[in-house]
Amino acid sequence: MFWGGSDPRPAAGGVRSTAPGRARPAPCQTPPPARYARLHARFLRLAGGEAEAALEAALVMLLRPGVRVLDAGCGPGAISRRLIAQDPRIALTLLDKDPQMLARCRDIGGRHLQGTLESLPLRTASVDVALAVWSIETLADPAAGLHELVRVTRPGGWVALAFCAQEEAVDWLDRCIRLGMVVRGSGRMLVPWRVRCDLAQAGAADIRQLHCRGPARALIARNRPPRASQCRPHRDP
Repeated sequence: MFWGGSDPRPAAGGVRSTAPGRARPAPCQTPPPARYARLHARFLRLAGGEAEAALEAALVMLLRPGVRVLDAGCGPGAISRRLIAQDPRIALTLLDKDPQMLARCRDIGGRHLQGTLESLPLRTASVDVALAVWSIETLADPAAGLHELVRVTRPGGWVALAFCAQEEAVDWLDRCIRLGMVVRGSGRMLVPWRVRCDLAQAGAADIRQLHCRGPARALIARNRPPRASQCRPHRDP
């Protein structure tokens, strides 16, 4: 989770999370589970807790018996545990590239898959809700991961994201978090409008930003044909 800055200018011929002609960063290395838990708890306390809470509140409204939920980049499974507590009858799939993280999820019912967000081992339109919390910013190509999340979500289903966000106006907290990412090599801060454009280009529509503050964003989008084929960059309010 968490990475360091990216170029705020749109790429020519389209908008992607990785600018053309620039070497892709290597994907981050997941720290051991115990250290991950400490770092993640600190991040939620300082910056990401409001975005995560807003996203969970929106997700709870989508839950019902049998709804197929993918927790992509599930980590130790904290989000999945809370969703199952809300409705234990959901059909849950937990995915992570790290076998140590999946081992921490053994107590959670559902399918457990080892794999990456850039190449999800799932059929097209096979889930109702695709969730990625603090995981797309760890990818070498976030746009590829977003495309995969939309691909595996059925038409009319939902893609839900929380990620570290690059802000124009930064304070001491933003600087500290960004410095920590660089030092640990643990992620990048993504430009919010670029994430929205990548979602739209992947086929998502009704992209909604949930209310939260700090260097984090929570988005929820529906998988259906967008009303316009062109995505114009714009700045956050």
